[in-house]
Amino acid sequence: MNAAVIYKTKYGATHQYAQWIGSELGLPIFDTEEIEPDQLTDFDCLIIGSSVYYGKLLIKKWLLINWRYIQGKDKFLFVVSGTPKDKKEKLDSYIINSLSPEAINSCKIFFLPGKLLLSELSFIERFMLKLAAKMASKNNTPSRNSIEYNNVKKENITEIITALRLRS
Repeated sequence: MNAAVIYKTKYGATHQYAQWIGSELGLPIFDTEEIEPDQLTDFDCLIIGSSVYYGKLLIKKWLLINWRYIQGKDKFLFVVSGTPKDKKEKLDSYIINSLSPEAINSCKIFFLPGKLLLSELSFIERFMLKLAAKMASKNNTPSRNSIEYNNVKKENITEIITALRLRS
């Protein structure tokens, strides 16, 4: 398979998934900061990973800048967030708010669970999270934001690995 894994991460979950996918398939992995556009022409398949930050894909700008180098290639996009898989409308909104219709239609998209560890957040992010949790409790709305979680597990990549193996 002439492929590479390219990712952009904020707190490491997307990087972890990229490492597992690369290791499982024997593929090189690159942070978006490490790969030059002309290197993208070396691959016919790209596995692209992005975390979600404030409702948008972190890799959005990179995709826009590099689209001419990656269009026409097979693209598998994995999106890492804290949103549960059964919240399809919310998950889809991340894609719609970040990608052009052309990009959406040219990628096979997979959603992978992420993590939220308060110790990894900046002071402002912790403050905003606590404020959101307080507002949710005033409205009698349960908030997932008030608890820590880490759902980053190797078995979560099974679906994307299967799809990639079927491709080759």
